[in-house]
Amino acid sequence: MKSQLFLAFFTVIGVLSQPALVFGIENTVVSANDTGIAQTQEEVVSPSGENLFQQPSIYARERTKRYQAIYQYILAELAAQQGDFKFAATTLRGIAFHYRDSDLGKRGLEFAIAGENEELSAELSIFLLDQIEDKIAIDDLLSVFFTGKNLNLISYTLVRILEVTPENLLDGMFVQIASFYERHPKRDQAWSHVEKLVEPFAKSSGANFLSAKAEEWRKNYTLSLEIIELALKARPDFAQAIVLKASLIARDNVQLAIEILDDYLHDYPLKDPVRVAYARTLFLGEKYLLSRDQFVVLSEKHARNSYYAYSAGVLSAEVKDYHFADKYLERALFLDHHLKENIRFKLGMVNEALGRNKIAKDWFSSVDGGVDYILARSHQALILQKEGKPEQAIALLNKTKPRNGQQEIQLVQAKAHLLRINGDYQESYDILNGALKVRPKHQDLLYEVALAAEKINRLDFLEEHLKYLIRLNPRHAQAYNALGYTLADRTDRFSEALKYIETALSLEPEDPYILDSMGWVCFKMRKLECGKKYLKMAYETRPDPEIAAHLGELLWFQGDEKAAEKLWTDALNANPNSQELQFLLRKYLDRN
Repeated sequence: MKSQLFLAFFTVIGVLSQPALVFGIENTVVSANDTGIAQTQEEVVSPSGENLFQQPSIYARERTKRYQAIYQYILAELAAQQGDFKFAATTLRGIAFHYRDSDLGKRGLEFAIAGENEELSAELSIFLLDQIEDKIAIDDLLSVFFTGKNLNLISYTLVRILEVTPENLLDGMFVQIASFYERHPKRDQAWSHVEKLVEPFAKSSGANFLSAKAEEWRKNYTLSLEIIELALKARPDFAQAIVLKASLIARDNVQLAIEILDDYLHDYPLKDPVRVAYARTLFLGEKYLLSRDQFVVLSEKHARNSYYAYSAGVLSAEVKDYHFADKYLERALFLDHHLKENIRFKLGMVNEALGRNKIAKDWFSSVDGGVDYILARSHQALILQKEGKPEQAIALLNKTKPRNGQQEIQLVQAKAHLLRINGDYQESYDILNGALKVRPKHQDLLYEVALAAEKINRLDFLEEHLKYLIRLNPRHAQAYNALGYTLADRTDRFSEALKYIETALSLEPEDPYILDSMGWVCFKMRKLECGKKYLKMAYETRPDPEIAAHLGELLWFQGDEKAAEKLWTDALNANPNSQELQFLLRKYLDRN
């Protein structure tokens, strides 16, 4: 609660832009002094020499003091506008000390910091610290204090503050200091001040935390871990310390970090900062469902927190729990999360997955900017295509206006994809090739044009574009894979195909589509065990209908017709629109 005096100051501060109206003051020259608030009525006079505040009664004298304070506050603000921060800070120090007003003290501290005045900064900080009763007040003080950029001034004042900080607030101070140093633009210089700050507090958990953070910044991870263990030994419930310990351990052993955070939350279940770290570490360990569950707990507990709701929604979509995803993404949007366009796009994707095509189209059409703008229009068009409205789908994309070069390319790709679905392979190739002529070295376009060339049986164009792409980017795994797979599938150049696929696999050894290509070329070369090995690995990683088709063909060739039939049938049930699976069932089992 701000003091009545402080509020009174702000009722008159609106006239600061017209200083001639303030008590008849015009062309006032403000100079630095160290007297603080005026002590007698005679000290405050108008330019004509008239004593403005001379009043005989006790009530009038009290009112005069208040007017004096208001007058001096305005002078301080005017002085700050003129760059005389020492006068401004000194004046507000006097008023704040006289009335024991922390709001005025904070304003004075802002001026002292702006003027890089060590003594005034220290005095006002210590005064404010004396008014503090809880952690929130510490955060409030340091948020003002850390607006400064002069690290020498800040370190000097911090030492003075820490010397008089109550022991129960000391750890919080060190945590805030660490956060400030971590965000400072000159972090190397900032962390160099740590030793001076922590030296008098060797046994403090907070001081050890700050030291550990400094060593982490210097990449001395082993030493940082040793120091943070000291902090936790003295104070096992220190939330920020356990989070730092887990992050250090996660560099080499994510599972151990998860176990450490899980054990801590078993003992201290209400420590939400640790639960956030636990959720993030689970995500890092690719335990998406467990990570989602932690964000759900946090979102239910903090119903106004958009970050928790967004995280719960995104992870729910990742684990295909689309009803949960819909709920929490809508909550994040309602709570005004800053990624509004992205959330609308994701809600479209979620509702499309749920088969709610009308709702999905509405969400996609509501995306009016951001990186997902063209993707949203593309998905909206694809739904129209599924509904048997190809003309409307193309019309939607034709009237979509890209807003930058990247969106122009995305829109071309979306149109080409829609044409390919409609079987217009030549037109799809032409539109992509036209864009490539404008940007002949654009890697995404080179790749897309190559794939489109295969659809019109121009394997020479495919080979030309993919080899050029490989020259531009020798680590483009998908280019090697596409070239190798096409050579294996459409030609008898198996040895050459194998080399390209082996290169792709060396670049991305866990990619299911590259594993599928390796299995397919092995099958084509009649290396059946090799083919079976890679195709099974691919299908276990990603149960894609095309991979199922390849694995089934190999099983059929080996004579395991029942296994092939079951695989194709199960895959078709999961992907009823797969033309390749439908073709194989007709070819081998005469199913219509």
